[in-house]
Amino acid sequence: MGAGIACSVLTGATPLARDEWRLANLMTASCLTAVGEAGGPRCCKRDTYLSLIAGVEFLNCYLDAGLPMGEKPVCSFAVDNRECLERDCRFFPES
Repeated sequence: MGAGIACSVLTGATPLARDEWRLANLMTASCLTAVGEAGGPRCCKRDTYLSLIAGVEFLNCYLDAGLPMGEKPVCSFAVDNRECLERDCRFFPES
């Protein structure tokens, strides 16, 4: 949801705007799709990393933002999450 809000602010979206409102909703959908495709169980850090990556890709595609992707995040929270997917998570330190 935060990514959609950020897109709204960047584009000046209002509830009555046509393209800006559309983009804000597509941004939210893009991030939620990335999280949904990763599957469960829940992991706040993984979902944050996935949303940030999806958000950068979206802004670069639709707004030609030119944001750098940077290096792949590496999770340092796996030991604190009993449900961690470990090697099945793309952000696990050893994956």
